[in-house]
Amino acid sequence: MRQLFNFRQIPLWQQAIAAAAYVSTGYVSLFALDPVSGFTVLWIPSGVSVGLIYIWGYPIWLGTVIGNVIAQIIFFNGLSTVTDVVLTPVIVMSLIIGHLLGAYWTAHLIQNRYFLGRAKDTICFIVCNCLLGPCLAVVIVPLSLCLLGKFSWELYLSLVITTWIGEAFVIVTVTPLIITWHQNAPVFQRLVRQQPLEGLLLLCLALTVSQIAFMQGYPVAYLSVTLIIWAAFRFGDVGATLLMVGITAIAVLGTVRGQSTFAQDSVNSSLVLLQSFIAFISLTTLTLSAVLNENERAKTDLKSTNAMLTQFLNALPIGVSVHNQQGHTLYSNAMAEQLLRPSSNAQNRQSAQYLTLYRQSANTICPPEHLPTFRALAGEHLLDDDLEIRHGDQLIPLEAQGTPILDERGRITSAIVVWQDISDRKRMAAILADYTHELELEVTQRTQELAHTNEQLCREIQERERTQQALDQAIQELQKLINLDGLTQIANRRCFDERIHREWQRAATRRSPLSLMLLDVDYFKRYNDLYGHQAGDECLIQVAQAAAQVVKRPDDLVARYGGEEFAILLPDTDLKGALAVAQRLQQAIEDLAIAHRGSEVSQRVTVSIGIAHLLPQADKNLSTLIHLADQALYEAKRLGRNQYVAL
Repeated sequence: MRQLFNFRQIPLWQQAIAAAAYVSTGYVSLFALDPVSGFTVLWIPSGVSVGLIYIWGYPIWLGTVIGNVIAQIIFFNGLSTVTDVVLTPVIVMSLIIGHLLGAYWTAHLIQNRYFLGRAKDTICFIVCNCLLGPCLAVVIVPLSLCLLGKFSWELYLSLVITTWIGEAFVIVTVTPLIITWHQNAPVFQRLVRQQPLEGLLLLCLALTVSQIAFMQGYPVAYLSVTLIIWAAFRFGDVGATLLMVGITAIAVLGTVRGQSTFAQDSVNSSLVLLQSFIAFISLTTLTLSAVLNENERAKTDLKSTNAMLTQFLNALPIGVSVHNQQGHTLYSNAMAEQLLRPSSNAQNRQSAQYLTLYRQSANTICPPEHLPTFRALAGEHLLDDDLEIRHGDQLIPLEAQGTPILDERGRITSAIVVWQDISDRKRMAAILADYTHELELEVTQRTQELAHTNEQLCREIQERERTQQALDQAIQELQKLINLDGLTQIANRRCFDERIHREWQRAATRRSPLSLMLLDVDYFKRYNDLYGHQAGDECLIQVAQAAAQVVKRPDDLVARYGGEEFAILLPDTDLKGALAVAQRLQQAIEDLAIAHRGSEVSQRVTVSIGIAHLLPQADKNLSTLIHLADQALYEAKRLGRNQYVAL
């Protein structure tokens, strides 16, 4: 209510334009005045009033009310009688209240979005403004006209129908043009400049069809539907609504003159019949424009998602390749291209069968049917770390993990293979083996020397124990390095995969709850773009360490899941406990106070958290838990980020 009377929101010149527009369009509406009854079923100012409310705000009602009063005084013999003095405010207020209610209901239902952006929002606009909004005027105006003796009670029902059709007609025809022009006029002007000849041809055809149908009375009016559809596809929602209003204006003019196929005994009857046809065109235009806008937005979102996914895959330190049923490569990220680049004399560089891999253990070429790609296409889930690829004199040991991709019928359509350079792992294993061998030799030597005397034996036994401790520590440190993320110094994805399988089996045996949290740094790509990758790495380190400090139980695990995404595994934790951890975690991230000007949810770095909680059972598997956590994380992002969602 406060917003309704906030007249400072609307400049005086806008109120003046609203009043002038109301008066001028009211004058145009007199062309549809029935000379017998003095009643018009085509009151264009109603469509203008609703359109101005949408683009300038609710307080513009004052200008439209002033314009309505002026129109009543000028066009309907002034306020010369007591009946006119009573009737004028009743008509004015019932109309404007209906317009305000329709606009308010629509804005509330579509959450202030552009009404042609989604088909369901367009339906809300039509229902609220064309069906519900005019109800007040439909009841009050005919009732007042009959009570005050302007019309007989026998015409009451006819007045109700005529009033409702007239209000709905102008709102569904004129209002969309005002809103779409305000919203997308630059887009329409650009489209016209790009295809002027097509626009001129469309205009000429529209004028020709309108002339034949509405000025000469030939039954070809439905050809205008095809032209409006053409305009919607090629010139957007502004072009479609503009053409629709132009055809409507010609149709009304021809019908009033009695030249249209819709001409009847009276002007009112003719226009009521015409409005039914125009309403069909208008609803078709609005619905089609909404569907086209929705499809265009979906294409844009899909393109953005694909670009983001490509960037994400190219940033991975592992290779990812996707192959069709024939083994041809459908996609490979940058690391896969680097690791698997085929030789220059390969017959088909996009086919997996020409990829030359070797068996490390046998130093032989791996047959095509034994390649990870074709094994996955055969339905096998595999993990092979006995592969090697050769680039000149360079030998690169590889680990390949292949997974078949199934359609909804369970048929294999393609396969995805993850490639990882395990040179560092092999090198560390070799170092560990050499170190172990050296220690064994030293222990043997010491043992032989200690056989001479008991004193020497005691000293050598102590030395052996110290050496064994050093060996155990070295093994632990090496194992820690294998399972440790090099940047954040927390557990890596490999460690997480091993632990979650082990905890799932343990929880299933004990029938104890298991919770999993996936958290993602909000708008991290923007952070990298704004502050640089070095600052991005530092941000990830701080987030990881904050999470590690929050999760303190020995059995809990904080791991880097990939990129800016982290995973927290909480054994023996129910949903209430997981929510408590999420609350502490969000507070810890907020306490870091890392500035993030590129975020849309906060000026500081925030995280979105997805929480999944399951009691492992025979009819569930581990992928269910991970999928639920991923879906919860997706929902947290969809709801606006900087929050947690539990499933």
